[in-house]
Amino acid sequence: RRRSQLAPDPEGVTTGDVPCFGDKTCTVDPEGYQADTTNRNIGAYLQDSWSIRPNFTVNAGVRWEKQTGYVADDIVGTKSPEGEVVPETAFDINNMIAPRIGFVWDPTAEGRAKLMAHWGRFYESVPMDINVRAFGGEITDFSTTGCTALNNRNDVTQEELEACDTYRPGNFQLGDGAEFVAPSLKGQYTDELILGGEYEVMADFKMGVNFVTRNMPRVIEDSSTDAGAHYLIVNPGEDFSGDADDLRNQAAGLMATNPALAELLSARADVLDKISTFDKPIRDYQAIQITAQQRFAKNAMLLASYTYSRSVGNYPGLFSTETGQLDPNLTSLYDLPELMSNRYGAMGLDRPHNLKVDGFYQFDLKKAGILTLGASLRGISGIPHNTLVGHPLYGADESYLLPRGTAGRSPFTTTADVKATYGRKIGTNQSIELFADIFNLFNTQDETDADERYSTSFADPIVGGDLSDRAHAKQNPYAGDIGRSPIENKNFLNLSARQAPRSIRFGLRYSF
Repeated sequence: RRRSQLAPDPEGVTTGDVPCFGDKTCTVDPEGYQADTTNRNIGAYLQDSWSIRPNFTVNAGVRWEKQTGYVADDIVGTKSPEGEVVPETAFDINNMIAPRIGFVWDPTAEGRAKLMAHWGRFYESVPMDINVRAFGGEITDFSTTGCTALNNRNDVTQEELEACDTYRPGNFQLGDGAEFVAPSLKGQYTDELILGGEYEVMADFKMGVNFVTRNMPRVIEDSSTDAGAHYLIVNPGEDFSGDADDLRNQAAGLMATNPALAELLSARADVLDKISTFDKPIRDYQAIQITAQQRFAKNAMLLASYTYSRSVGNYPGLFSTETGQLDPNLTSLYDLPELMSNRYGAMGLDRPHNLKVDGFYQFDLKKAGILTLGASLRGISGIPHNTLVGHPLYGADESYLLPRGTAGRSPFTTTADVKATYGRKIGTNQSIELFADIFNLFNTQDETDADERYSTSFADPIVGGDLSDRAHAKQNPYAGDIGRSPIENKNFLNLSARQAPRSIRFGLRYSF
């Protein structure tokens, strides 16, 4: 349901990777999905800086934001089958208060050193993808059918589906015209702390060290705790029992006049009551960075840095590096409780070691111009890998057979780039510059990614297992062969991407 937005291809055949399952076949509107909608963001901030002493400065500020998201124009004021009127406003997130504070101190009072610290909170501005997909009328119809040839196909046409004798439009649906948003929904934010210092060890040579930590205590996602029957926009892992009680009170007042709507509100309340049982979102990044800068002369410099970092958690963010899903605040994570199994571990972009070296030398050719030569060296750890299998409703790669990041890691890679620039003035305020860049000078072709799909079969997660346990995996009952092992992908953990080959770029720049 939330893996990708379905849309028709030019010949009118539905495409996308949301699978049909069991004895169901799916179709979508052959005209595709369109939604005209808007967002409104209001913000204000206050900041100031105080020089408490000549060598000690404090910076502080606070930012306030408010965001309102609107429902697609075409469905505002329409009624659901239960008689619920679709409102104009989809969500209204208030009181996003983000304080920031920091200081800079030079203990030498001579400009040769600095110690600094900064802490800040940063709220997300929710992208409009959620307006289109959750508040734009997107609905996928599933219909029970005896046409077994159509089962488990993603390319079923409307004509094929209607040819089935047992086709009944609207028999089963995923999605709502406008998805329900928990009234007490709060903004998604990140907290960041940076501590650092820098010291001039000798003339024209300085070293520094920084510590950085970031986390994401609260996120906005659509969630369901009743097998996808009802999806709600919430903060997973937080308590919405107050909202649930309010819905039940509304349902009680409607029971006599509109039992269908009362039943819908009660079902939403049941989902809200269980949102707190989801694992809290975790995305923690911590890093230590050591830097060095040497200026050998006015026309030469060398910069180097080494960073050791770890990125762990159960929530990748607005983009899923594992499946390539770009669906901010509507990712498949948190859609169903079983999708949370084995999600904690090294994140998709966890690269513990990162080395950078950059240098340049400039030749002053006097009236003939200036020639600059430069080089860059990069070395970085490979990414961790997962063991992915299919989910009966969400399709391929949506279930973690083993804990995140336990399927090894791509190798450490290095690359070297060089640059040459020749520039010359052609007037008082004009100059022309020729340059050439060679990327990946030595044409290294090491692995950068591997195939993480262990099987396309539906399989149950092995909680806390390791690679040796995959031999004990069993297919999910929806697969049809209970107790059988999933069919292993022969390409599992084989190379799927290499470093970009050597490339050369030439350019001409005119400045005035």
